[in-house]
Amino acid sequence: MLTREPGDSYIFITQPDHAKLCGLIAEAWDTSLLPSEERLTDAIYAIHHHDDAWHVPDAAPLWDDNAMQPASFITYPLSLKLHFYKYGLKIIADKNPYAGLLCSFHYASFFTKASDTEGKKFFQDEINRQELLLKQLGLIADDPLLNFHRNWLKLCDDISLFICLQEPGGEETSFTSAFKNGFASSQNLLPGNGLLKIYWEDRSEIKFSYPIFKNHSEIEIPFKKINKNSCKEGLIAAWNNALTEKLIIRLKC
Repeated sequence: MLTREPGDSYIFITQPDHAKLCGLIAEAWDTSLLPSEERLTDAIYAIHHHDDAWHVPDAAPLWDDNAMQPASFITYPLSLKLHFYKYGLKIIADKNPYAGLLCSFHYASFFTKASDTEGKKFFQDEINRQELLLKQLGLIADDPLLNFHRNWLKLCDDISLFICLQEPGGEETSFTSAFKNGFASSQNLLPGNGLLKIYWEDRSEIKFSYPIFKNHSEIEIPFKKINKNSCKEGLIAAWNNALTEKLIIRLKC
């Protein structure tokens, strides 16, 4: 679950809805900026579905008793998180091996420096999955197009996280501040190897520093806004009673 705190409320955006936004960004991409349209459908499928693992846990938010606030995708209990990661990655790989390979690379990257036993095991299990999928697909790990798609997934993910985790038109957060100088994940994806930057022009429009889209795009982001006191009194009840709203944003190059 993606969460932010505007004033006396929490904003909740599910991970699958965030991933859908990633997919819409990829679909709107100017294909002339891609090295090839080979496996493009598979890559966009991966970007759309990379967070399918969160469908079950994000059916309702989890309360973090230690922090006394809703758990985010960062603070979600590791053992539960890894359980759903494995489940989601298997489903994606079974449906689309190339997409599964991209998603496995993406999730394994979160644990390259894991020091705990669970994280280390997850990382090694994904290395094993990748070796099997590479063999199945007849690819090598440093295939140039595969590497481009891995970075493209990361960039679309970063863009969507920025949009979802920063209050529209508001100040940067501790998470989105990492992107203030541009998206490191955009390096080598754009002509001239410059870093893509984006910023809010107002509460309904985001400006991109490079024309990555053929046309301006308009997106909708479903969310729930719940008063903090209501969350403390009973998060699940508050979640079930809250209406789903939609934020409409224009992406402008």
